[in-house]
Amino acid sequence: MGTQHGANRGSSGYTLLELLLVAAILSIVAGTVLLTYQGADETALLRVARTELTEVRKAILQFRHDTGYLPKTGPFDLVGRGGRIDPTVDAHWPLEAPGNAANRIAWFESPANFYQLFDLPPAFVAQYGLRFDANTGHGYRGPYLSRHGEGWVIVGSSLQRNGAGDPAVGSALAAMPGVADPFPRQTPAGELFSWTDTALAAGATSLELGRPYLYFVATGPPCLLCLGPNGSYDSSAGGINTKSGGDDLAVFLEP
Repeated sequence: MGTQHGANRGSSGYTLLELLLVAAILSIVAGTVLLTYQGADETALLRVARTELTEVRKAILQFRHDTGYLPKTGPFDLVGRGGRIDPTVDAHWPLEAPGNAANRIAWFESPANFYQLFDLPPAFVAQYGLRFDANTGHGYRGPYLSRHGEGWVIVGSSLQRNGAGDPAVGSALAAMPGVADPFPRQTPAGELFSWTDTALAAGATSLELGRPYLYFVATGPPCLLCLGPNGSYDSSAGGINTKSGGDDLAVFLEP
């Protein structure tokens, strides 16, 4: 009788220690699978970001091919630097631009502002004979980028066209036409890096998009930048993506 009772105890299932050990092993396996999945997902997003950078670069180079100038340079720059865009002339600015000269300059200068690749005011193009001429193959014939799926982005005023500053610092600029990277971010409405479906303050709806790509024309050579998976600006005026630990992605406009 005693022997039978001992046999039943030996085959009566797992002890609490054994169950805890199995649970720990399953947890480790699940965590490894999750990390592998997250790593693969991030790698895929990096590929998308590089592809998008390449496409925006193509649009900018097409702009130069047609007009002879990069966006925001030559006649497409502000009058203060020898360009033709006058902050005091309404016809030189798209409807989403701010209404006064000082705010227009700050809005124009932001590297997150891609408005010239989407559309230039027809009155400005006509005034200076910049319309595309099919006979010569020269002139502005935007849009060079599609607005499908994109919105208007609000960034800080600190970041300069030469890479100095930080787009998350300073006063919030008026919403501008931007291009979002593929890394998902949730930014509360009203904070920097927020996106809206319209440039108008009234009736705007927040959008959950990535960080804006940045276009620098005074870094020598000009380049495009993605803020990368961490979503922060890790570069500087001294060189693109030179800070320790930075994950910015840079694409230069020249080989």
